[in-house]
Amino acid sequence: EQYAEIFVNYGVAPFNNLLVRQALEYAVNRQALVTALTGGLDKVAWQPIPPQDPGYDASLDNLYPYNPAKAKQLLTQAGFPNGLKISVGEIAFDYYQRLSEAVQQMLNSAGFQVTLVPFAATAVTQTLYQQKKFDIAVTAFLASTPGPGPILSTPFAVDGSYNISSTATPGFDALLAQAAATTDQAAQAKLYQQASKIVVDQALNIPLYYNSGVAIYNPKIQNVAAGQTTCAQANFLKTPLFYASK
Repeated sequence: EQYAEIFVNYGVAPFNNLLVRQALEYAVNRQALVTALTGGLDKVAWQPIPPQDPGYDASLDNLYPYNPAKAKQLLTQAGFPNGLKISVGEIAFDYYQRLSEAVQQMLNSAGFQVTLVPFAATAVTQTLYQQKKFDIAVTAFLASTPGPGPILSTPFAVDGSYNISSTATPGFDALLAQAAATTDQAAQAKLYQQASKIVVDQALNIPLYYNSGVAIYNPKIQNVAAGQTTCAQANFLKTPLFYASK
């Protein structure tokens, strides 16, 4: 339940302007990032909920196709005809630095003027969500527990632990409450779809790609379970690699 993203604090200027957030959406070439940085193993993300989860809505895919000219137009409409200078948080770890630099080039070509500011890979949660040092950063979202509920509530609910904006998005929290109150899985999935549509329509973050898990181990090893690491020194965009000697 993890994906690479451009995290934004949509409660403060200039990111409280929907046009600016939509410009960010149009500015990134997601497929180019997948090809260059993951060898094509990962899948482009347009919404928080991945395809294998209830609540995924295929109609939300590709709503913001790569279009730097459109991004520049939106910035002009937002009041930034000469471009918008932004400082973007960058995790000081090789993989994230390469991802951040690729994103920087794309944003700069779309009317933004990006300065990357590194921060410690060992303190991602503390830096972004507790100390709130950055209003925008290239990072990865990792749900504490699987399922569409935590994927949506943690970063976007008004009291979500990763929602540093503390901003209520009209209708969103009510949909999550309704989903949590029902045991009808079909009805629940529809409610999650509606909530996810709000996230995408409002561009509350910019998902880049869903992260694949890769495990390598000796066939003699039994009962290998899928695992994840939240260790920022490891590349937590990927499931850890398991090595075993013969």
